[in-house]
Amino acid sequence: MFIVQLSFTILVVAIAIVVVVAVGCDVRPWARPQVRPHRPYRPILLVFTADWCEACKRDEPEIESLKRDGFTIEEYDGTSVGWEVEVLPTYIIIDEYYGEFYRTRYISWARNFLENLDKSRDVEGTHQAQS
Repeated sequence: MFIVQLSFTILVVAIAIVVVVAVGCDVRPWARPQVRPHRPYRPILLVFTADWCEACKRDEPEIESLKRDGFTIEEYDGTSVGWEVEVLPTYIIIDEYYGEFYRTRYISWARNFLENLDKSRDVEGTHQAQS
């Protein structure tokens, strides 16, 4: 009886491990918030902040400036399991086709990355138009 019970326990544990590994590989993209499609190949800045976060409040003018400059920004309140955000503020730059490009806690670094990415895409477009 003990051996049958032990064999059954081992079988259940083995099945559980297989399920966790199989599901664990695909669960991360499903857990992420759905990002609405925007202009093709345009970077999107995901902003994770909270009302109680002093550093987040300090970055608000810079976020508004990015909006005025035409960058697409989606704001989320608090941390997110799907994006594995553990500290605030967190800024994630994504592209709807390629996923996550860059992650930082500093809005100035996010701005620099967005501007350089935008410039490189402008140059890329210029080269394609000349061809």
